[in-house]
Amino acid sequence: MGIEYEDMRTMLCGLRKNTPSQESSLLILGDAYIHFSIESFVALAKEVGYELHQIPKEMDPYALGKSLGFGSVDTLDLNGKATITMDLQ
Repeated sequence: MGIEYEDMRTMLCGLRKNTPSQESSLLILGDAYIHFSIESFVALAKEVGYELHQIPKEMDPYALGKSLGFGSVDTLDLNGKATITMDLQ
């Protein structure tokens, strides 16, 4: 699974209405690969008016979630480097 630039635009616009708190948790289905750079992420957040909580040093699902304001981030997948390994079937 991957997170594309336009997917991130949609997520940022949605999160603008309900900004996560440090008590919020983010669960990403799949061992996600981010398909955009840190620079383009920061520019996109500024463009849509979403204030990042921190600028990530690397672009992975965990840094992405933290920069969006989530207190904890997990990934769920059957394979890969997910924090939760589970077969949903």
